[in-house]
Amino acid sequence: MFGTLLNNEIHQMLHSRKFLLTALISASLFLLSLFVSTERYLGEKSEYDSAVAAQTEAIEFTRNRNDGTQYDKEEPNWAGAVYKKPAVLSIFAIGIDDKLGNAGMLDPIRTPFIAQKINQTDMNAFDMTSVLENVLDRIDVAMVIRLLFSLMAVVIAFDMISGERERGVLKLIHANNVSRLKVITAKWCAGTLALLFSLSVGILVALIYQNFARHIVFGFEDIIRIGVFFTVSLLYLFVFYHGSLLLSCVVKSSHTAIVGMFLIWTVCLFILPNLGIFVARQIIPSPPFDYARTEVYKVNKGYWDKMLALDRNDRKKYLAVRAEQKQAVFGVKQNFINSLLEQRAMAVLLSTISPAALYDFAAEYITGTSVDDHTVFMSRVHHANDMYYSYTLKQRNLSTEERKSLIVSTEEAITSISLDSNRMPLMKSVMKALPFIAVLTILNAFLALAIIVIYDQKTPII
Repeated sequence: MFGTLLNNEIHQMLHSRKFLLTALISASLFLLSLFVSTERYLGEKSEYDSAVAAQTEAIEFTRNRNDGTQYDKEEPNWAGAVYKKPAVLSIFAIGIDDKLGNAGMLDPIRTPFIAQKINQTDMNAFDMTSVLENVLDRIDVAMVIRLLFSLMAVVIAFDMISGERERGVLKLIHANNVSRLKVITAKWCAGTLALLFSLSVGILVALIYQNFARHIVFGFEDIIRIGVFFTVSLLYLFVFYHGSLLLSCVVKSSHTAIVGMFLIWTVCLFILPNLGIFVARQIIPSPPFDYARTEVYKVNKGYWDKMLALDRNDRKKYLAVRAEQKQAVFGVKQNFINSLLEQRAMAVLLSTISPAALYDFAAEYITGTSVDDHTVFMSRVHHANDMYYSYTLKQRNLSTEERKSLIVSTEEAITSISLDSNRMPLMKSVMKALPFIAVLTILNAFLALAIIVIYDQKTPII
């Protein structure tokens, strides 16, 4: 009997205009997001490859020079920088990759505390507070899943019970002495298969398009991350599917169910995440970016005045003051960054009341596009800057050949940092995403149990 019920539910689902229409719209925009995000990634990778190639060319130029004039300068023959390797899975979830920079410019005097875009010259165009923005106008696969696939999940389930009760179908089903558990399980399985099929086809098409049409090769770790991303996406969709099915069991009218669920969907996707950010900014206010610039200028001016009073021939004391200045400026910048990170941590905590926020945070960690992944990159920028600073201190007392060797080794070490992956290891990414995944899982289990209990005990069949 259960098999017959399941076949009937699947047949109705496949011939349902609402499902076919929402699936068609979702698939169309899924393909659009896939094309846009892939082109964006390829553009970023092209910029990255060009920048790294320029560094490699500079190293070869330095290595092959035979005269000593090149090595009499304080600095290497290229503008020192560390470049962030684009995350290939940003195609699926761009995260904060388009909000924070991907080039850490090195300076022997100052410690960099933010990155800028490759080829960007106007640093005023960058605003670090953008890490808190809940921007929905960036097209990627996660955005389509978050918006349209979740809406499709709502549409699939809102009249599974209430609609059949209105049409008298539910009464006919139970006239055959079928248990309520079998009925609700068959309906749940049919909707689950529809969601599973839609999402699986979307992800499969994405992999085929990127691998064969755009020649983007995914490694073994990338495939695992995509699998986890698929699982998280499914858990997220189940929240709205279960919520819609539960509401269909509770209310008598399918019209009431769709209106109520649409309001819940709107609140979860647009109001709660931004509300969490707003409240976090009130609880933990952070100074504006210009304030940090002003504080840095004040610290620098104090040390500039101090260095002007020094004896120019006392280079040891001059270098000591400059090192002290560097640490003081870094402390001001780090305090500014820490205030933003504290604010963000509060925003994350408050926003987790929204399934959409839970999904966003988990997807960012899984795809390697989170704030923590950017922190890994900036820590490597600081390491490269320390090497650059060490070079400027050592090179003065070296012979031409020794200076040449030091330049080459420094440039190679800094370039190797650009070539490394700048995301967290797989297990660390999963562990970071695990709390958000756990909350989604618990929420789904609660909703599923509520559906069974309410349908079995309280849902009228007429």
